[in-house]
Amino acid sequence: MNGQRIDERPRSATGEPIVWRGLTATEIRQQYDMRVAVPDGEKFTRRRVARSVPIRATHPGSRDLRYGAGPRQMLDIYEAPGSGSEGDGPIVMFFHGGAWRYQSKEGFAFVAPPLTRTGATVVVPGFDLHPEVTVPQMMEQAREAIAWVVRTLNPEGTRRLVVAGHSSGAQLAGMALAWNFETVGLRYSPVDSALLISGSYDMEPHRHHPRYADLGLDEDMVLAISPASNPPLDSLMPLVLAVGAEETAGYVRQTLAFRDKCISRGHPVLVLQSPGDHHYSVVEQLAEPDHRITRALIDLAHGRPFKSGL
Repeated sequence: MNGQRIDERPRSATGEPIVWRGLTATEIRQQYDMRVAVPDGEKFTRRRVARSVPIRATHPGSRDLRYGAGPRQMLDIYEAPGSGSEGDGPIVMFFHGGAWRYQSKEGFAFVAPPLTRTGATVVVPGFDLHPEVTVPQMMEQAREAIAWVVRTLNPEGTRRLVVAGHSSGAQLAGMALAWNFETVGLRYSPVDSALLISGSYDMEPHRHHPRYADLGLDEDMVLAISPASNPPLDSLMPLVLAVGAEETAGYVRQTLAFRDKCISRGHPVLVLQSPGDHHYSVVEQLAEPDHRITRALIDLAHGRPFKSGL
């Protein structure tokens, strides 16, 4: 064989090696690289930004409050009308997506109005992005944002705190739920409930397609940064997991697998599949007050119970 190593991995019908869970590298990219799955995804990003500009400019609250030393470690606060800075309603934090490397808090002001109309305060944190920081460093910044909100807006612990996130933001939010905040002098789990949308709960497939080759993912990091391996610390925390019904099979499968993992630990879990939505469009439904995902987030914020299931 002239010293050449023979690739003995199983192969697909096309002859390409199978590298993970019966999928080839091409199939993994089709399911987990959203630029491939939704080629016009940037159109939705631009639309969200345009929708957010007037809200960010006029909605009551504060902008660009610093919670950490990083360049992007600032957050925007959207207050309920008439509540001022001393609101006593629930707090909802939303972590934006963007593949750990793009988008910003400024493009997600649109999530605030349906929530603030119910008396909630909405906080949208920014955080530093790859390649300036690693994913574990982003996770640390997400925890710092939560700690800042607890100390600044909820020092007595009398307000409900809900954490939400989309895509990579759902991974960051999910990992924050698994961290013991007693290490920074707070209650071990200061978050009361969470809504995670289209999350990367298992980071393993991202090791096998080229978009994330520069994230430094190896077996140890995948284990350390995957919510599937690090479920929420509070096993009774209610969770809503949302996903677009038109998303790739990989993202739907991950959502259902994470549901099963959390239910096995005792979590009340509700899965919502949004008809007609894909990975980029599903988060836009948070602008619609009567959409099932928005209603579920409002219910979480106000402590209303739900039944587990689809």
